[in-house]
Amino acid sequence: MSLRHVGEIKMKKVPLMTLLCIFFLVNTSALAKKEKHNRASVVDLKCYAEVLGGSFMIYRHYDVPVEKMRSYQALLKNFSNAARKNNQSKVIYRVIECREMDKKFRNKAANKLDKSEEDMG
Repeated sequence: MSLRHVGEIKMKKVPLMTLLCIFFLVNTSALAKKEKHNRASVVDLKCYAEVLGGSFMIYRHYDVPVEKMRSYQALLKNFSNAARKNNQSKVIYRVIECREMDKKFRNKAANKLDKSEEDMG
Protein backbone atom coordinates (compact mmCIF):
# COMPACT_ATOMS: atom_id res chain seq x y z
CA MET A 1 0.00 0.00 0.00
CA SER A 2 1.45 3.34 -0.98
CA LEU A 3 1.46 6.45 1.18
CA ARG A 4 -0.79 8.17 -1.30
CA HIS A 5 -3.49 5.52 -0.77
CA VAL A 6 -3.31 5.90 3.06
CA GLY A 7 -3.72 9.67 2.78
CA GLU A 8 -6.84 9.24 0.66
CA ILE A 9 -8.44 6.95 3.24
CA LYS A 10 -7.72 9.42 6.06
CA MET A 11 -9.09 12.34 4.04
CA LYS A 12 -12.33 10.47 3.38
CA LYS A 13 -12.78 9.75 7.10
CA VAL A 14 -12.34 13.40 8.19
CA PRO A 15 -15.55 14.72 6.54
CA LEU A 16 -17.44 11.66 7.76
CA MET A 17 -16.29 12.22 11.33
CA THR A 18 -17.15 15.91 11.05
CA LEU A 19 -20.69 15.10 9.91
CA LEU A 20 -21.14 12.62 12.74
CA CYS A 21 -19.97 15.18 15.29
CA ILE A 22 -22.35 17.84 13.95
CA PHE A 23 -25.24 15.37 13.98
CA PHE A 24 -24.47 14.44 17.60
CA LEU A 25 -24.28 18.10 18.71
CA VAL A 26 -27.58 19.00 17.03
CA ASN A 27 -29.37 16.08 18.66
CA THR A 28 -28.03 16.80 22.15
CA SER A 29 -28.98 20.49 21.92
CA ALA A 30 -32.51 19.55 20.82
CA LEU A 31 -32.84 17.16 23.76
CA ALA A 32 -31.56 19.80 26.17
CA LYS A 33 -34.23 22.27 25.01
CA LYS A 34 -36.93 19.63 25.40
CA GLU A 35 -35.85 18.82 28.97
CA LYS A 36 -35.75 22.51 29.88
CA HIS A 37 -39.40 22.90 28.85
CA ASN A 38 -40.40 19.80 30.85
CA ARG A 39 -38.80 21.21 34.01
CA ALA A 40 -40.87 24.40 33.74
CA SER A 41 -44.07 22.81 34.95
CA VAL A 42 -45.49 26.10 36.23
CA VAL A 43 -45.72 29.60 34.76
CA ASP A 44 -46.58 33.04 36.09
CA LEU A 45 -49.61 34.66 34.43
CA LYS A 46 -51.16 38.09 34.36
CA CYS A 47 -54.73 38.65 33.24
CA TYR A 48 -56.47 41.84 32.16
CA ALA A 49 -59.91 41.69 33.70
CA GLU A 50 -63.01 43.81 34.08
CA VAL A 51 -64.39 43.88 37.61
CA LEU A 52 -67.94 44.53 38.75
CA GLY A 53 -68.58 48.23 38.59
CA GLY A 54 -66.87 48.68 35.23
CA SER A 55 -63.25 49.24 36.20
CA PHE A 56 -60.33 47.20 34.92
CA MET A 57 -57.38 45.60 36.66
CA ILE A 58 -54.42 43.32 36.08
CA TYR A 59 -54.81 40.10 38.05
CA ARG A 60 -51.48 38.34 38.61
CA HIS A 61 -51.24 34.68 39.49
CA TYR A 62 -48.01 32.83 40.18
CA ASP A 63 -47.15 29.14 39.72
CA VAL A 64 -50.01 28.21 37.40
CA PRO A 65 -49.54 24.62 36.13
CA VAL A 66 -48.65 24.54 32.43
CA GLU A 67 -51.55 22.14 31.76
CA LYS A 68 -54.04 24.76 33.02
CA MET A 69 -52.45 27.70 31.22
CA ARG A 70 -54.66 27.54 28.11
CA SER A 71 -57.89 27.23 30.09
CA TYR A 72 -56.86 29.60 32.87
CA GLN A 73 -58.97 32.47 31.55
CA ALA A 74 -62.14 30.37 31.85
CA LEU A 75 -61.05 28.95 35.21
CA LEU A 76 -60.52 32.44 36.61
CA LYS A 77 -64.01 33.49 35.56
CA ASN A 78 -65.61 30.30 36.94
CA PHE A 79 -63.96 30.70 40.34
CA SER A 80 -65.64 34.11 40.74
CA ASN A 81 -62.39 35.25 42.28
CA ALA A 82 -62.41 38.18 44.56
CA ALA A 83 -59.25 39.98 43.51
CA ARG A 84 -57.60 42.59 45.69
CA LYS A 85 -56.77 46.04 44.39
CA ASN A 86 -55.90 48.98 46.62
CA ASN A 87 -56.83 46.86 49.67
CA GLN A 88 -60.37 46.43 48.37
CA SER A 89 -61.97 43.22 47.19
CA LYS A 90 -63.06 43.29 43.56
CA VAL A 91 -65.16 40.56 41.94
CA ILE A 92 -63.98 39.65 38.46
CA TYR A 93 -66.78 40.13 35.94
CA ARG A 94 -64.96 39.29 32.71
CA VAL A 95 -61.43 38.16 31.86
CA ILE A 96 -60.34 39.84 28.64
CA GLU A 97 -56.82 38.49 28.11
CA CYS A 98 -54.20 36.41 29.90
CA ARG A 99 -50.48 36.41 29.09
CA GLU A 100 -47.29 35.12 30.62
CA MET A 101 -45.74 37.57 33.08
CA ASP A 102 -42.82 38.51 30.79
CA LYS A 103 -44.94 39.11 27.67
CA LYS A 104 -46.96 42.15 26.66
CA PHE A 105 -50.73 42.22 26.28
CA ARG A 106 -52.27 42.59 22.83
CA ASN A 107 -54.72 45.15 24.20
CA LYS A 108 -53.27 48.68 24.36
CA ALA A 109 -55.28 49.67 27.43
CA ALA A 110 -54.04 46.55 29.23
CA ASN A 111 -50.43 47.40 28.37
CA LYS A 112 -50.89 50.94 29.69
CA LEU A 113 -52.43 49.70 32.94
CA ASP A 114 -49.76 47.02 33.32
CA LYS A 115 -46.99 49.57 32.83
CA SER A 116 -48.52 51.99 35.35
CA GLU A 117 -48.87 49.20 37.95
CA GLU A 118 -45.26 48.14 37.38
CA ASP A 119 -44.09 51.73 37.81
CA MET A 120 -46.01 52.00 41.09
CA GLY A 121 -44.34 48.84 42.33
